[in-house]
Amino acid sequence: MLAAVDTAITRLAPIAAPPTAPAGTGESLTVAAMLEHLHAVAGRVRLRLDYDERYLRWLFAELARATGLGTPVARLVRDAGGRVVGWYVYLFLRRGTAHVLQLAASNRDAGLVLDHLFRDAWARDAVAVQGRLEPRLLEPLSRRRCAMAYRGGSLVHSRDKEIRAVINSGDALLTRLDSEWWLKDQAVDLSS
Repeated sequence: MLAAVDTAITRLAPIAAPPTAPAGTGESLTVAAMLEHLHAVAGRVRLRLDYDERYLRWLFAELARATGLGTPVARLVRDAGGRVVGWYVYLFLRRGTAHVLQLAASNRDAGLVLDHLFRDAWARDAVAVQGRLEPRLLEPLSRRRCAMAYRGGSLVHSRDKEIRAVINSGDALLTRLDSEWWLKDQAVDLSS
């Protein structure tokens, strides 16, 4: 019920104009593109997964099977000059919430990738975009007047203080895509 009201208000109210079209372009994110551009997009972070082709193919196949949480959307973002600046991956239920699994971008380009994410989710009739707040995204989200709420929980548990410090500093690319969050209601075949 609330989703229908929110959709109506969003489409009819003059204060809820659609997000402006961001600079640059978006295209489908492929495993090959993710591997090719990972170092350029996240090479400066101190902690990130070392993805390989086999793992990413398995991961995207499992995402496609996670229909209870929504349809996976994975987009690569280029700036106006054609340079790859990052990507985003989310699960979307029609006229529902876009559950962001990963937003990968340098600090300099995070705002542009967020703009593409918000525009894409709006175009699919999302009523909200939800995800884990990473420290490096706090400033660009605040500049876009995003409402943020703490719901508790943690993405990681480690006895190693150094690992916790890196993650909490924002100098890591460790996201819901890399966790078990989206697998919670799925039967996963680990043999492939």
